[in-house]
Amino acid sequence: MKKPSIWVGLGTFALLASAWAGDFKLPDQSPVASFSIPASWKPAEYEDGVEAMSDDESVYIAVEATDLSSTSVIEDAMKQSLSYLNKKGVEVDQSTAKQTQAKLNGMDVVDVSWRGKDSTGECNVSLTVVVVTGKKGLLLTYWASPDGEKKNSQDLVQILHSIKPIQ
Repeated sequence: MKKPSIWVGLGTFALLASAWAGDFKLPDQSPVASFSIPASWKPAEYEDGVEAMSDDESVYIAVEATDLSSTSVIEDAMKQSLSYLNKKGVEVDQSTAKQTQAKLNGMDVVDVSWRGKDSTGECNVSLTVVVVTGKKGLLLTYWASPDGEKKNSQDLVQILHSIKPIQ
């Protein structure tokens, strides 16, 4: 069964009446992009980004600034994200890897997604690079149960659509 990637299905979305946390800007020193995460997800800032978990704890997302100056730097950032997920008990099935490309608010997006397993069962995993400028971008790390992904799909789409370059 083909799994639709929540990061690429950017066609339409409904505005929700939920409370949203203020905009986050990354990186801290010289921001290139901003985005919003629902306040109910209790977003927490860390050195290079922001992480949050849906209020039902079925979806995890982290957004961090990343250097896009070389392929090796991007690959290293993605390896670190996968290592972090592994430490959290997420096992990625490498044979299910799927790469897609899209546009988001005029920015190029490359998404790599997998099926996997965590302590509660099946999950969907995604690493997404949003190219904000030629050398600066955002790396979105995402993992969710299939049911959690469906339940929180409107919030997820809103998070994506909130990503904007800072000019």
